[in-house]
Amino acid sequence: MPVEVLLRAAAADAISRFGLRVEVAAVPPLPAMPAARGAALRGVVGECLANVAKHAGTDRAVVFAEADDRCLHVSVTDEGAGFDPGAVRERGIEDSIRRRVEGLGGSTTIRARPSAGTTVVVEIPLEAR
Repeated sequence: MPVEVLLRAAAADAISRFGLRVEVAAVPPLPAMPAARGAALRGVVGECLANVAKHAGTDRAVVFAEADDRCLHVSVTDEGAGFDPGAVRERGIEDSIRRRVEGLGGSTTIRARPSAGTTVVVEIPLEAR
């Protein structure tokens, strides 16, 4: 399935479930993903958006995606409350986001500061390992 379709579906779910305002921005061309990898990506983005709704104290998020010749880069950004990653146990992030991304052979980076919002960046190889 095309990545942009997956991202827009995750955004539509978050809009419906949480009333978030979600902007999806993509730099074409984005690849298509096999069904299982696409479902995992949709789950990761959906969980990021659920975290915005539950913890960020804002109703707005931006999902951005681009790809290079080896990797898909997806970020979910909010301008909400942020947090100190060193002071917060990241179990939810670990279980629901990082493990899914690692299962796709990728990596996750979380950039957050109190009162400065949060950005979750995932990088997923285009080729399954």
